[in-house]
Amino acid sequence: MIKTWLFKSHKQKNTRFLTAPAVFVITIISIFISLLGNSVFSKENILSDEAIPTQSYTHYAGFYSFQLPSMFNLSPGSILWLNGSDMSTIEPRQQYRPAFLQLIKRKEKELKETQPLDTKDSPYLKNVYHSQGDVEGVIFERMEEIDTHDVARMLEAYKWERNTTFKVMFKARDASASRYDSVRQTSKYVYMTNIGEKMSAMKKLLSNISFREISHPPENGKFAFTFGQVDPVLLGEHRFVVKYNNEKGVAFTIVTTNETGAVEDVLTQDPRVMEGKNGTTLAKKTEKINGINYSTWLVKTNEEKYSIPYEAYNFTLTTRDDGNTTRSAIELNMKYSTLDETAENGMSEEELITLWHQVIFTLRYQSELAERLHNE
Repeated sequence: MIKTWLFKSHKQKNTRFLTAPAVFVITIISIFISLLGNSVFSKENILSDEAIPTQSYTHYAGFYSFQLPSMFNLSPGSILWLNGSDMSTIEPRQQYRPAFLQLIKRKEKELKETQPLDTKDSPYLKNVYHSQGDVEGVIFERMEEIDTHDVARMLEAYKWERNTTFKVMFKARDASASRYDSVRQTSKYVYMTNIGEKMSAMKKLLSNISFREISHPPENGKFAFTFGQVDPVLLGEHRFVVKYNNEKGVAFTIVTTNETGAVEDVLTQDPRVMEGKNGTTLAKKTEKINGINYSTWLVKTNEEKYSIPYEAYNFTLTTRDDGNTTRSAIELNMKYSTLDETAENGMSEEELITLWHQVIFTLRYQSELAERLHNE
């Protein structure tokens, strides 16, 4: 814009008075100003481009999608809790079929060799149910713990599909043994039997879980989790947690849930809690992203470890309580510290803020999926 304006101005006002040397001088000055402008105003962009590759991939978490730069990798340990207070879980992991078959063989041997503390509860492993048909997997029915009576059961299932193992855990109870007759009526909740009901629900869930490429959207309105997808109707009250990090030490953690009040609006938090003793708020506001209002709070703290001072960044985004009961909540958190980073390999505050906005502004909510779940 500076270069264009200079030439336009002189052409309009002084064209007939310009000599060749004057034109040469003006040209040199214009080029210099242009280069100076580029060096000043593009420095931040150059830094950002070096730290943040332009290539990004879309990821999916429940009913949300977001984009992360290609430098981010999935961290192990993502987990989907379901069935509310039952604390049932789905844990996915990538695994080749030979390793899966070896896992099943070793697990069965381990469970058969495990002995409860009270011999009356033996055996620890009650039953083994192998899948039939196209589904490849197994369900182990075992005691929940070696030191609790065998009325408390655990259904531990493993399903394999396209180099991915899905581990599913359901708690259940079986008080059908005669030794529980005297206490069954006085403690109905503790000494109840729902093993058949839980087994049916487990099998239905296993048959519905299917593999999903990490960057592919879920099919037919299903709930997306790491390497998988499932009909959300089968989840009940649920919470999904997944984490990504990069080689520079930046970590993104995403939590999405339909539990009422499980994700609190970050702007309602106490500043003393958010900032800590040595913290400073960089930004604190409401962001409207793709039609939905979110709360964001960006904090920087000065820390010290082993007498080494360093800076830590904690950026948080949460959904706002706007009375929409059909929308799943989300909390997106980005953390970074300079403790283990060299100046050459680290990221500046400006780069972190740029990265943060680059990610959160891609956040989208698949409302039609949630509405289907709510209506059913």
